[in-house]
Amino acid sequence: MLGEALSLGCALAWGVSVIFFKRSEAVSAQAVNLFKNSSACLLLGITLLAIGGGFPRDRSPEDWVRILLSGVLGLAVADTLFLEALRRLGAGMMSIIDCVYAPLVALFSVALLGEKLGPGFMLGAALVVGGLIAASSGAVAWKDAAALARTHLGSVMLGVASIAIMALGIVIAKPVLDKSELVETTFTRMGAGAVSLAIWVLIRRDRAETFRVFLPQKVWWNLVPAAVLGTYVSMLLWLGGMKYTSSSVAAVLNQMSVVFTLILARVWLKEPLSVRRMIGGAASLAGALVILLAAH
Repeated sequence: MLGEALSLGCALAWGVSVIFFKRSEAVSAQAVNLFKNSSACLLLGITLLAIGGGFPRDRSPEDWVRILLSGVLGLAVADTLFLEALRRLGAGMMSIIDCVYAPLVALFSVALLGEKLGPGFMLGAALVVGGLIAASSGAVAWKDAAALARTHLGSVMLGVASIAIMALGIVIAKPVLDKSELVETTFTRMGAGAVSLAIWVLIRRDRAETFRVFLPQKVWWNLVPAAVLGTYVSMLLWLGGMKYTSSSVAAVLNQMSVVFTLILARVWLKEPLSVRRMIGGAASLAGALVILLAAH
């Protein structure tokens, strides 16, 4: 159950890092993404050197294209779009939109990888996604979310697009993950995302403002732990989960981060935890248990 454990660990790590990302909005989404990707790439490079790893000489051109394209799509494009949508819509609305991640990964996995989804997975996935939707907001917040979706349809579509691109990117990389070393693959994918985003920033007129994020400043108190935990640690756990279990199972368990975020927001930020959220969280936890039992 290594893959399942890593996927749940990723959900917990991301749940904690979301608290820090929420406090890092003093700089642009593009700057945040460039900072977190560059920092994680540096840490992964150091990790790769420390364990004596290297790049495989027998990797096929197709596999190189898969892992590099996955990094560009997932880390340069999807993450920037996600952070921008988060700023426009807020964490509550994005937590609802984020619920499409697991179904999209399952859909792409069936279409592109030929994965089979049994009845146990379907039941567990329904409990997890349904619980997450219920836990993401209360009755009043749902009305606010519906109004926000109507008046900011473009931003909602931006959020959905970010999740869809993220899901496609990780499914593309799955065949390479299955036969590659975890740290090297994570570093290669992260490097592709960091370099491609840096090139994009360099050709923009606001590049000086974006690169200013690398100068020590107050926002670093939240941005640094967010980058380390939310990108370096989470990425290793996320890809590890994808490597050691099916994409569909890993994706559903990854979405438990919403439940962890709700609990941590209650403990650290003193945000209210309604009965609706507690029931939704309990349903999601039950769904995760069903998936774990069905997978083994």
